Amino acid sequence: MFTQGYRKWLADEGADILCNTKIYSTEVNIYSAHLYPEMGYTQYRVKRYFDHMKKYFNIVYIGPIEGYSYRNLGAPTSNSVRSNHVILLSDGTMFFNYSFNCGINDVYLDLNGKKGPNMLGRDIFRIGINEYGFVVPIGYFGSRYCNPKEAAKDYSASGNGCYKKILEDKWKMNY
Repeated sequence: MFTQGYRKWLADEGADILCNTKIYSTEVNIYSAHLYPEMGYTQYRVKRYFDHMKKYFNIVYIGPIEGYSYRNLGAPTSNSVRSNHVILLSDGTMFFNYSFNCGINDVYLDLNGKKGPNMLGRDIFRIGINEYGFVVPIGYFGSRYCNPKEAAKDYSASGNGCYKKILEDKWKMNY
């Protein structure tokens, strides 16, 4: 879904990479330098970016979310969503802790929204969208990051690299 949306975006603008699209060249390179306390970026620039995304993704809600937290794969404690803003798609998919730039767009993707288990490496995956609009693995890699047995020892299994592990294991959760 992400790849299709971003690739259509590139095609519509006749651009080869995201940095050459209008919104990236006028908004993304600028807004990351100006912080807005609630969203981590200047509000009006983020709004324009998300308004543009609505053309390519079925966004139904952008804003704060109450009562949502997630855990790392082996950690007993929960994390709150940075900046308390999420993007909810019509199929229930939600993404948060996003960082958009011309290199890699970094996104935490919760495949089933607020439904549990809300755990990195189980129903939440850290993905990247590269400059060509393709979804790529991102995060810390190595077997210990997707190994709950390691987590029991020192909570090192964050789940950050589990998307890569699932790809390598032919879409199976072998951890």
